Amino acid sequence: MRSTTLATLALLIAAAAPATAQSHDHAGHGPAPAAAPAAGEFERLDANRDGFVQRAELPADHPLLPHFEMADRDRNGRLDRREFDAAQRMR
Repeated sequence: MRSTTLATLALLIAAAAPATAQSHDHAGHGPAPAAAPAAGEFERLDANRDGFVQRAELPADHPLLPHFEMADRDRNGRLDRREFDAAQRMR
């Protein structure tokens, strides 16, 4: 009986984890724009000109900021041009 209760509790916790992982409300987002991201934005944001956009280089009000970790597909802490463009199309 106790193992059944523990198993049920573990399943409930596992099922709730994805819902609690989201810390950003996505309700205000519209559909993804059909056009390519604005030309020059990547270069403008790449302040140190290393070919990547880091979280610290994004302005505090940039719409990509809450999604930075999701956009960083290779988890190296910075966005290359491909990651940035893909994330911009998702906004």
